Amino acid sequence: MKVRKPETEQLYADEFRVFLENRYAVLLRFGYLLTGDLAEAEELLDSVLANARRHWHFVRYAGAEVHVRKRLLTLALASWWRVLLGSRRKKYAPPRAEVTAPDDETAAMWQRLAGLPRLQRAILVLQYDENLPLPGISEIVGLPPKRITRLATEALHRLETA
Repeated sequence: MKVRKPETEQLYADEFRVFLENRYAVLLRFGYLLTGDLAEAEELLDSVLANARRHWHFVRYAGAEVHVRKRLLTLALASWWRVLLGSRRKKYAPPRAEVTAPDDETAAMWQRLAGLPRLQRAILVLQYDENLPLPGISEIVGLPPKRITRLATEALHRLETA
């Protein structure tokens, strides 16, 4: 096992803290839109961030934001992650991170979105809330662009008929 110098560890800790200060609220909102539950989104994000911090030497070069979003999506689509977290949960939230409560119209839309399969809901969140282009969605979800387009079309059709 390679031992890093204390200066390098401090640099990684500082970079991670800056990443959290700048991106935590955005990532928490993304998690909330994927799960529909703020407590679940916080738990999911805490798990992903704990892992990202442990592997920051790699994550920082791989693109921290994309890495964290991919892990959030993967875990939000899985059902087993809640069982694994148990008491290992750590809080990494800066004190100023908040997600505002939705208004009535947004709440109604969320109810319709919650009725979609998780992957379709995630694709719509990435496309319309995060404003990601098709290649970006494809990279995060790990599916070809044609499949993403088809799933988004099916999801929009379901929302129209709901």
